[in-house]
Amino acid sequence: MMGTRLDVIPECTTEEASSLLISMVCGRDALPLHTVSSDLMFVLQIGSTTIDNPSCSVKAILLQYTVNNAINWHLIESHDLVDYQRAQGLSYSLPTRAKGRAVRFRWWQPQHNGPGNDQWAIDNIQLIMF
Repeated sequence: MMGTRLDVIPECTTEEASSLLISMVCGRDALPLHTVSSDLMFVLQIGSTTIDNPSCSVKAILLQYTVNNAINWHLIESHDLVDYQRAQGLSYSLPTRAKGRAVRFRWWQPQHNGPGNDQWAIDNIQLIMF
């Protein structure tokens, strides 16, 4: 197995080493990658260990991909905040359509309370080739 570096566009984050803390109004997406026979692995934490409104699943973090330069985005997984109050390692086998040249991924929170609220973090992002 070989890991591929995932370069993110550095806006709206606090960056330390290989982690991102998202606390502004935006999402994360990556430079185009070649993703033949790959798994995407990362660590996700949403909020802290306490949540004011645990039934608030409309603030989910979406993991998506595009193969046409962000014209259309396709969902890989939705992550509800009640399930990720503590950091968890995640691994996804990429869908067939997400394997090829110039694939981009993004983590996006479409509904939030604005800058400085609804913090979440991703860490240790790896694209595993086998």
